[in-house]
Amino acid sequence: MSNTHVIDMDLLGRALQHSSGHVCAPGARWHGGGFAEFYRRLAADITAGCASVVSEVKRASPREGGLRDRVFAQELSRAMELRRAACVSVLTEHRLFGGHGSLAIAMGRLIGTPILWKDFVASSEHVAHALAMGADVVLLVAAMHCSAALREVQACAHSHGLGLLYEVHSHADVDKIAPLYPSVVGINSRNLRTFLTGFEAAYAVMSRLPASCAVVMESGVCTHDSARGLRRRLVRGFIVGELLSDRRGIYRRLRWMAEG
Repeated sequence: MSNTHVIDMDLLGRALQHSSGHVCAPGARWHGGGFAEFYRRLAADITAGCASVVSEVKRASPREGGLRDRVFAQELSRAMELRRAACVSVLTEHRLFGGHGSLAIAMGRLIGTPILWKDFVASSEHVAHALAMGADVVLLVAAMHCSAALREVQACAHSHGLGLLYEVHSHADVDKIAPLYPSVVGINSRNLRTFLTGFEAAYAVMSRLPASCAVVMESGVCTHDSARGLRRRLVRGFIVGELLSDRRGIYRRLRWMAEG
């Protein structure tokens, strides 16, 4: 597929428009609480000189289309557990990524790894829904919110015992989350208007974060060299999805991402 593909409308704009009134009725028992285990695993990997791997399960993407079936999701979950992934990111957004909250429930039953609810969370109601569906950590995209809304969602998540992974794309995003004192920040190296990835812009954003923040890189980690280069820049973890869409060599890829 060409790297010059440009989507027809701002992805975040479309996602926020869709998410603002979309909350499915909870249909699962809460389990939550695994956010502390996610932070513990991240800290242990840092101490060991490794990068944490947040392995992503998604059924499709706007750029690549359909990626994997249910059988492969089970196979991948076993690989992730054996490699002790710090977290499993489950992309639950339906319209663009083909996900559903039931996918988070299924992954939670298959493995004992914390679940990151990856969706375009637009309100406290979405946080409560993620909790009801079994999430331990929720992705919060800073670009979708004003500072006041970020504080509201943070307060809701913390009151329910949920962890947060703050996703930033720009210096303005970093400035918005600074008053929230985040301990873990995800930097998305993908431009959500063009879908192109680039680490130089991500490094510039990273330079604005306090040294106390553990940085998790999202998107673009597709080769051994890219993972090694990010580790040299003190990136502490990766969210990796499409790289694992090929059944061959899953264990090997998970290992070199973490250990070099």
